Amino acid sequence: MNRGRSLGAGSLRQRRLKNRSTWTLTWTDAQGQRRTKTLGPDRRLAERVRVEILSQRDAALCGLGQVEGQNRRLSEITALYLPDLAARTTQMHVINVELRLRRTIQNLRDPRVRDLTPLVAIQYRNQRLASGLAPRTANLEVDVVRSMLRWAVMAQVIAANPLQVIPRLRQGKGYERLRRRALSEDEVARLLAAAEAEDAELAQWWHVYRAVKSPVRVPQEPLIRTMLLTGARYGEVRRVTWGDLDLQRRVLRLRSEVTKSRAERHVPLSADHVDRLQRLRLVHQAVLGRIPAVGDLTFLAPQGTPLCRPSNNANRVFHRLLERARVQRTDETGRRVVLHSTRMTAASRLVRSGASLPVAQRILGHASPVTTASCYVDVEAADLRAAIDALPELGGAAHPARAKEAN
Repeated sequence: MNRGRSLGAGSLRQRRLKNRSTWTLTWTDAQGQRRTKTLGPDRRLAERVRVEILSQRDAALCGLGQVEGQNRRLSEITALYLPDLAARTTQMHVINVELRLRRTIQNLRDPRVRDLTPLVAIQYRNQRLASGLAPRTANLEVDVVRSMLRWAVMAQVIAANPLQVIPRLRQGKGYERLRRRALSEDEVARLLAAAEAEDAELAQWWHVYRAVKSPVRVPQEPLIRTMLLTGARYGEVRRVTWGDLDLQRRVLRLRSEVTKSRAERHVPLSADHVDRLQRLRLVHQAVLGRIPAVGDLTFLAPQGTPLCRPSNNANRVFHRLLERARVQRTDETGRRVVLHSTRMTAASRLVRSGASLPVAQRILGHASPVTTASCYVDVEAADLRAAIDALPELGGAAHPARAKEAN
């Protein structure tokens, strides 16, 4: 540190490039390090930026850095925040936060912290809500900025978080714009049959498709079947390796580095599914030209390459299979079938077959059974009708269905 002595006014110089010139400032920051920054082609604007940079440095030297930090733009705080976030959470979470931050900051025109009042954030959120966003999505766009500013206060970058007291919009199933649904047992059977039929058809002409290097096509039915059986997310399944499969004990291990919660979980597999995975391994052996190693991925794209991190290609395959299986993507009530519906289907099938909510919670990897019950258990009218039919008739009369069975 260089407290107690002047660090000078820095050096503002003009640099001439091919067809233009620009002004560059070189100065010593509050930590005593030499810094260089390009300020643009306008000298008057460069002088104003120079005064602001040096005033912030001098305030930090006098112990007023947090107060002067209110003059920082949100993009500057983002550059400090994301590296620390990356050290504490998953890569996918950092990507999602960065995308939301950049979109929100761009829409807000990158304000300074002092200009970001609660009213500005509330009006922006209302605008996003009016544009068609669900309340949960609108909340998330403001929440990521609020969390970043909360971190900035903790790190003593700024003095106060202007968004600390903003109430969140109500959210839940009654406010959802995109409502997902689980597949019925009949739809599951038709979907898997369609996937098997497509794998068989495409495998017949795969050898004449010269654009691919793989000698055989990798079937996609095992991927969809695994997601329906285990309830694992696409992002988790696509990173499963053969070393994660204990085919003797019939257990799939989802490592902590691939799960959303960063907690490892073990999901039992049926004997039939283990046999299917054994046959898939033989296909991989033909694709790779060797026996798959423990570090090789279990599920590959049809070309024998790793599945993409974005689920765009997987969604296209899934939607094509839904159409082939004659499964409506949107039902009469507006609920939609998407790739994540396989997770909802797994949860609903578990509970429908008699599994308790805590058991379904552990298989799905939720922190609480409440999440499993509220978000992933799709109870159909047939399930409710069975519960009603099991009740005795009012007034003590014999139940018509049971009386008929007795006769």
